[in-house]
Amino acid sequence: MIFLSIVHHFWQETIQNKMVLDGVIKYSLHHSTCSLVEADISALQRWFRVCRQYNLLGQEEHRYGGAAYGNISERFGSGFIITGTQVSGLNSIEKENLCLVTKVDAANNEVFSEGPVKPSSESMTHSTLYEVDPKIQAVIHVHSPELWHRDLPSTSPEIAYGTPEMAEAVKNMLEDSTVRELGCIRMGGHEDGLLFFAESMEKAGEKVVNIMEGSK
Repeated sequence: MIFLSIVHHFWQETIQNKMVLDGVIKYSLHHSTCSLVEADISALQRWFRVCRQYNLLGQEEHRYGGAAYGNISERFGSGFIITGTQVSGLNSIEKENLCLVTKVDAANNEVFSEGPVKPSSESMTHSTLYEVDPKIQAVIHVHSPELWHRDLPSTSPEIAYGTPEMAEAVKNMLEDSTVRELGCIRMGGHEDGLLFFAESMEKAGEKVVNIMEGSK
């Protein structure tokens, strides 16, 4: 019985570890749990609700193994405020659902953050967009099967989400002025995943809505 108990415990631990690797965060996280920094999060809240209405953010049992999908961020000082990991199934967000990413070291696959929740699994990719183009003030990562199958600028299907390789691929794509102007990148190795970015949260959100309405 003791042996079986040990085996069962090992099996559960292995499954849990695999879920962390495959389902959510893939980088080394250095997180300090505390209250969110004082900031105006009204635009983040508004566009989170809009994306939820379009089902571009969410959490459904029959999609992606039940994991929450999509995230949204806004530049703040030398870092950015982003939705926490696995909160996109909520109907609305408060400060308790957000996190401040203070530093990202893509070369060493490390993310540093502080706040009441841990940051989204796509924090490294968001960081790349902010780092490469100082004009970018907001990033929205959505999931849409309809948009994902459209002819949009895309990363390689061999590159997985939440990895330094994805961050590097996005960085390379931003060298194309057409991609910067469009403000949208299809994530080829991340099923249904797309990135929208712009010089304000309002404009990033409008890009999402415009392309969604145009696909109908």
